[in-house]
Amino acid sequence: MKTKITISITSLLLSALIFYACKELDLTRQMAIKTIEVTNITTESATVKGEILDLGEGIIDHGVYYHIEPNSQNGQKLAIGNASGSGGFSVLLNNLAYGQNYYTRTYCFDGIEYIFGDEQSFVTPAKTKPEIELNIVYERADNVIVNLEIKNIGYEVDTILDYGYMMDTIELLGEESNVISYGITSQALTKDTLIMGLYPGRKYFVKAFAENKVGTIESVTQSFVVSDGLISISTSAISEIMVTSASGGGVISDDGGFDIIARGVCWGKSTKPTIDSSKTVNGSGTGSFESIFSGLIGNTIYYSRAYATNQVGTIYGGVKSFKTDLPDITGETGTLSDYDGNTYTWVGIGKQAWMAENLKVKHLPNGAEIEHVSSENSWHDNLWDTDGESYCYYNNDTTSPNGLLYTFHAANKACPIDWHLPESEEWKELEAFIGMSTTEIEEREWRGAGFGNKLKSKSGWNENGNGNDMYKYSAKPTGYRTNVGKFEGQGIQTYWWISNNWDMYSMVVRGLSSYESGLYYYGKDHNYGLSVRCLKDN
Repeated sequence: MKTKITISITSLLLSALIFYACKELDLTRQMAIKTIEVTNITTESATVKGEILDLGEGIIDHGVYYHIEPNSQNGQKLAIGNASGSGGFSVLLNNLAYGQNYYTRTYCFDGIEYIFGDEQSFVTPAKTKPEIELNIVYERADNVIVNLEIKNIGYEVDTILDYGYMMDTIELLGEESNVISYGITSQALTKDTLIMGLYPGRKYFVKAFAENKVGTIESVTQSFVVSDGLISISTSAISEIMVTSASGGGVISDDGGFDIIARGVCWGKSTKPTIDSSKTVNGSGTGSFESIFSGLIGNTIYYSRAYATNQVGTIYGGVKSFKTDLPDITGETGTLSDYDGNTYTWVGIGKQAWMAENLKVKHLPNGAEIEHVSSENSWHDNLWDTDGESYCYYNNDTTSPNGLLYTFHAANKACPIDWHLPESEEWKELEAFIGMSTTEIEEREWRGAGFGNKLKSKSGWNENGNGNDMYKYSAKPTGYRTNVGKFEGQGIQTYWWISNNWDMYSMVVRGLSSYESGLYYYGKDHNYGLSVRCLKDN
C-alpha cells in the first residue's frame, strides 16, 4: 500500500514539473520591435516607420518617442494603441520646430515593461528665403534682356509669393523704382524678360527679387549703359584702282544697338560724299564687306567712305581719296601753247602726254622774262655756281628749228601751265612702256640698247644714227651747251633736263646719241644748256 502511494505521488510530481517547465518556456517569449527609418521630413513634420517583430504575450500599446536630445524615450510620446499582429507601422510627428535636430525610436508595451527599437536622428529644414541670381543677357539701343533664375524656392512648397525686377536710373533701388512683378510660382525657374522703351546712352540699374513666407531676397544690383544707337564703322583702303573702277569696303564693329539695314560705300568728287552720291549697297549686318564701284572717269580724283544705316540714321566711316588710273593714250595727239604763243604738238605714249618737240619759250608762265645769254664768257662767268635762269640758241643761231637750250633753273620753271619738267620716275615709266627691262632702267649712262632708236626721228642724225620714231617722239640731235659756254653735239647728241638732283652740283638728264642705240641716264651741272621736253600734268 505504501509503495503504491509513493508511485502516485511521484507521478504527480513529475507531471507538475513537466507542466511548469512548459509554462516557463512561454513566459520567456519577449516582445520585439525595430525602428526602420524617418521619412517625409519637412520644416514641421516627419514620419517615423517601425516594425513589430514579435508580439510576445501581447502588446497593449506601441508607438514612437521623440526628443531634441538623445535617449528620446525621455521626451514626448505618440501612442497608437495595441497591436493585433506583427508587421510595419508608421507615426506622423507634427508641430516640429524648423531647423531642429530630433532623436526618435519606436516602442511597444505589454503592461509590464517597454521594449524600444534603435534610436535614429533627423533634422527638420530651416525656414529660408529663396535663392536667386540675375544676369544681363542682351543690350540694345532701347531695350535690354535680363535673366532671373530662382535656384530654389525656399523652406516649403508653394511659397514664392512674388518675384520680378526693380529698375531705375539711380543706384538705390526700392519701392519708388520701376517694378516688374510676376506673382506666385511653385517651382524653381529661369525667366528672361525683355525691357523696352529705354533711353539711348543712359545708365540703368536693375536687381531681381523673390518673396516667400520667410521674407524677400534681392539679387546684387547690376548696371548697364544703353547704347546710343551710333554705329561704329571704318572705311577700308581703296584698291584695284583702274581707269573706270576701283574696290573698297568697310568694317562695322558695332551696330549701335539696332540692326544694320543697309551698308556700302559712297563716292564722288566732293570731299565728303554721302548716300545721295553714287553708292554701292552691300547687304546688312555687322562685320566687313567689300564693294566695287564702277562708272568712274580716268585720271580723276575721287573721295569715298563706307556707310551703314540703322533705324537711328546713317553713319559714315573716314574719307579715303584715290585717283583713277590714266587711260592708255598711245598714238593720240594734240597741241599746246606757251606764254609766248608758240604752239607745240604733243603725243600720247602709254598713259603719258609728251611734247613732241623741244621747248622754245622765252618767258616763264607768270610772264617773267628768261635771261638770254649768248656769249661764251657770259654764260660761263655769270652762271657758274649760281642759280641763273638763262637760255640760248645753239651756236646763237636764232633760226634754229629745234628749240632753245636752257639752264636747269630756267628749265625747271619754263614749262607751260598744266605741263611740267618730268621727274626721273616719269621717264622710267616711259622707258618701261617702250620695252626696257627693270634692270636696264636702273642702270647708269648708256643702257637699253635699241630702245633709244624708238624715240629718235627718222632723219637728221649723223653717222647712220637715225631712229624709227615708233612713238612719234621725234627726238632731234639738237646738241647742247657746256658749263663753260661752248656748243657741242649738234647732229650727234641731245640731252633733256630732268627735275631730280643727281648730286649736290648736278641734275639728272636723259639723252640720245648717233653712236648709241640706247638712252643716256646720268647727271650734268645745272648750268649746262640743254633741251626741254615737257610732260602733261596728271
